[in-house]
Amino acid sequence: MRLLMLTKYGRKGASSRLRFMQYQDELTRHGFEITFGSLFSDEYLNGLYHFGRRSHSEMANAALHRLMQAITISEYDVVWLEGELWPWLPSAFEQVFLRSARRLVVDFDDAIFHRYEWHSSSFLRAMLKGKIKKTIGSADAVTAGNGYLADFARKAGARRIEDVPTVVDLIKYPAPVAYPSVGPPIIGWIGTPATEHYLQPIYSVLSYLQQSGRAKITLVGAGSRFAQHSQINSVKWTEETEVAEVSKFDIGIMPLSDDPWSRGKSGFKIVQYMACGKPVVASPVGVNLTLVEPGITGWLADTPDDWKHRLIQLLDDGVARRLMGENSRHVVETAYNVQVQLPRLLSVLSGR
Repeated sequence: MRLLMLTKYGRKGASSRLRFMQYQDELTRHGFEITFGSLFSDEYLNGLYHFGRRSHSEMANAALHRLMQAITISEYDVVWLEGELWPWLPSAFEQVFLRSARRLVVDFDDAIFHRYEWHSSSFLRAMLKGKIKKTIGSADAVTAGNGYLADFARKAGARRIEDVPTVVDLIKYPAPVAYPSVGPPIIGWIGTPATEHYLQPIYSVLSYLQQSGRAKITLVGAGSRFAQHSQINSVKWTEETEVAEVSKFDIGIMPLSDDPWSRGKSGFKIVQYMACGKPVVASPVGVNLTLVEPGITGWLADTPDDWKHRLIQLLDDGVARRLMGENSRHVVETAYNVQVQLPRLLSVLSGR
């Protein structure tokens, strides 16, 4: 079966890498002949993350490259699309190409529809607010990263919805090995410069824990906003080292703001922490409420005082950290891995 994967990014884009590319080998073993096409290059993403700017030439090249990909849609047995063909272009233009798909599966791991519904321009809202609903309506199936996105797809009239969480490959995340700790426990976060703003409301808590000697703070993949603080250990993210870096944490954190965009997030940070056998402290928002079982795999924390209390609770109790970490790893081995989710994905892509 010929499969065309149309993603937004290359390997440096977490959504594209984790929801599409990490399944490539397994899909190939199950008889899929895969052609891969990304919209934006890794160079584009580097510029966006590190310099905060979008290259107009890169954007123009991306649009043209995607057009070349879209022209070939009818040649494949199934097209698996990450959200939309082109951001900011009307649905009518995309539908010219999507209608030619023999089987169309659309994937969502972010609430991209809110970007159009909430835009400050009334012209863009009028032109684009219904775009994602029309894409869903034309699809044979939708793969959704969490219940919030699945509910949207259901209301938009999706013919079939598979709730497929963003997961880890257990081959890359072997069972964690416990090492003797040296010095204060490490509170860690992994993300990108585009998501580091979620740390701001609890920065004073993290700073206090660091300065008081209760903990060390490590941020993997953060931008310059927090990297400039000398008391924080800022580590560059790479695909090759991310598992090793998260494995050094004693506690993983995922603060979020409580808004519709955040409710659409897949919670992959938490899955990574849990896969590495770490307890988690996270905001009680969206899929976090499903992933974190209070007192079993970690704690949920809302206000800065909640965060301070729960973090100190774990910092002061090494036995609880170990037991919650073991529970977390068990949850990932049971449900949040490629090996468990693959049969569902095979079913929806093949139309069974």
